[in-house]
Amino acid sequence: MRIEWNGKKLTKKRALFLCWKLWEWLGESGDCSKWRWPRWEHNGGRVAYMELECPCCEYMRQNRTPEEVASNTDIACRNWCLLWGYWKDGCLSTGASPDSPYDIWDNARDAGKRIKYARRIAAAAKRRYEKL
Repeated sequence: MRIEWNGKKLTKKRALFLCWKLWEWLGESGDCSKWRWPRWEHNGGRVAYMELECPCCEYMRQNRTPEEVASNTDIACRNWCLLWGYWKDGCLSTGASPDSPYDIWDNARDAGKRIKYARRIAAAAKRRYEKL
């Protein structure tokens, strides 16, 4: 599968693949910004902008019901996040505990810790992708 997305309907498989590749890059580079991923269109790549620079969040945004939009975001995450339940307290970020891999990565001050947790997220997305 190629690392591209044109901004149209996102499939589960494409979302998990892009999530895997985004976090794999973060795990290799130690970068602290998803925004700098070379595959985004604004950086010369072929992946259109996504909500929160997250393929799982974009998939959720595209699929949530009007009721979920009007209510708490955690409900939509619980129903649609492709990594929901992978960690003990919910999805990758929204509604997750401060111990979620995303929150640890997001708050890490040193590259080693960012790399470690980015790789964990990439591995989780890869495992889910390979199960489809």
